[in-house]
Amino acid sequence: MLLIGFSLTFFSGCNLERFRHEKYSCNNQRLDIYDIIVRHAKKGSTAKILSSMSEYDATITSVNSKSMMIEGEGISLQIDRRSGRTVAQRRNKYYSMECKVSVFTL
Repeated sequence: MLLIGFSLTFFSGCNLERFRHEKYSCNNQRLDIYDIIVRHAKKGSTAKILSSMSEYDATITSVNSKSMMIEGEGISLQIDRRSGRTVAQRRNKYYSMECKVSVFTL
């Protein structure tokens, strides 16, 4: 009985997540950003940014459990990973947008 209790406690503390796919649906026509897709949320990984006519890769420059910074193609994005609120900077202009967050884990 003690062994079962110890095993349950030990395994409940483990993160058994092997795959995590984050998608932020923004539909911002002013910036031409519709989706931001993150497959591996690690510093140095790439994120895919989908616009109305194309898609391009951007680099994750910093990430933690609450926020993520992505830079590429002349734009810098700061994403709140919980709420989806995104602040974008392009040249000297700042934009704020609400993105819908969807997370798929396996």
